[in-house]
Amino acid sequence: MANKDDRGRYLTTGERIRNFTGWAFALAIFLELIALPFYHSLNQVQSGPTEKPFTIARQTIKPPPTPPPPTPTPPPTPQPRQTPQQVVHPNPRPLLVHPPVVHNQGAGGQTQTHYTPPPGASVNGNPQGTGTASPAPAPPASCPNPNREATVIDKASADYPQSAQELNLGDVTVEVKVTVGATGTLEDAAIYSSSHNMAIDQAALRAARESTYAPRLVNCVPAVGIYLFDVTFSMN
Repeated sequence: MANKDDRGRYLTTGERIRNFTGWAFALAIFLELIALPFYHSLNQVQSGPTEKPFTIARQTIKPPPTPPPPTPTPPPTPQPRQTPQQVVHPNPRPLLVHPPVVHNQGAGGQTQTHYTPPPGASVNGNPQGTGTASPAPAPPASCPNPNREATVIDKASADYPQSAQELNLGDVTVEVKVTVGATGTLEDAAIYSSSHNMAIDQAALRAARESTYAPRLVNCVPAVGIYLFDVTFSMN
């Protein structure tokens, strides 16, 4: 069928060559149209993305200016020295010197007190010489003993506890340290020498608290003093 034309006659060799060349040309154009898009895509992939040119700009950085040196602080102006003014008292007060107190044991067990100022000292504003010092005035009649330690006036008795008697401890002595105030009242009481028995110590403390005391005297002035209150517990 390929060797005949439309009229049914056979084609010559020249006609067949021309016919074949036309079909080959048409097929080549068709293949080119199909392969052209693939060729452009392959060309873009091989060439890669187009790089944009860039420009590097140079910028010169200037160093900051050097600050000026600080202004030196002027030294402080020295202040003029002020001369202290001397204060002059028109009537200077005399210097009071209290002479030492000397106690002497007189006749009958009484204590005598006299004052012996040092040579050249003044007593109550009156200058004294180097001779014998004048004795101090005698204490008032209400204070015959101007210096005295605290003492007990009315001593309370203490009973031997029954529980301690059953232990056959014998005669026991307890000392209680008593603090007597300036008014003669008892301020504190504590065991000074213990019997090592609680019942006996408590009985001694009770007797010390129930007793009456006289305060300590210093130059006829009442003061706080210490007194040792002793209690002897006897089995008889």
